[in-house]
Amino acid sequence: MKLIGQIMMSIVLGFILNFVITIDLITRVFGGNQQSYVVIAYLALIGQISVIFMLLRLIMNKKIDTVMLVGMSILYFGVLMVLLFGRQSIEATVNFNLASIFDFSPANIVYNLFNYVFFIPLGYFVMLFASKQRWSQVRIISGVILFVVGIEVLQLLSLRGIFDIVDIILNTIGVMSGYYLSQRLELNRFIQQKRA
Repeated sequence: MKLIGQIMMSIVLGFILNFVITIDLITRVFGGNQQSYVVIAYLALIGQISVIFMLLRLIMNKKIDTVMLVGMSILYFGVLMVLLFGRQSIEATVNFNLASIFDFSPANIVYNLFNYVFFIPLGYFVMLFASKQRWSQVRIISGVILFVVGIEVLQLLSLRGIFDIVDIILNTIGVMSGYYLSQRLELNRFIQQKRA
């Protein structure tokens, strides 16, 4: 009965969050084609319900199921791919203007915040990978920067986005924030290993 209550609460809260905030945010920020917009809207709704469910499980049970974590990871990377490469084709553009980070227009604030926040979960995966490889802090930061620059280059070459220095800075800070937060919270201890 407790599980059904958590599922129902997650669905209700997910729909409310989606209706009040997410749909408007997607409309303002996402410059994709109609098919990509529909995909991202559904993925966002499913993701929100899943994240709320996972947080409720964490609060009530002090554990996250491995299956739930894997499902959330697949969903996150799916949304990430659609957001990064699901836009309409544009001209090849490069922006090295660092001053644009200080443009405090509402649209730019939302765009910059989105570029920061959406990359935070990647920090968890960096933490998992780096701890297994026993990488130094310098190697971790260098790897994250190369990864983010690689994404920007792919967007430029595929004409799905611009090569933007501000995006590189915000995405890198987002990933590293997630990395340090994951380390600090020791997130691995909350993940319940699936028992045979």
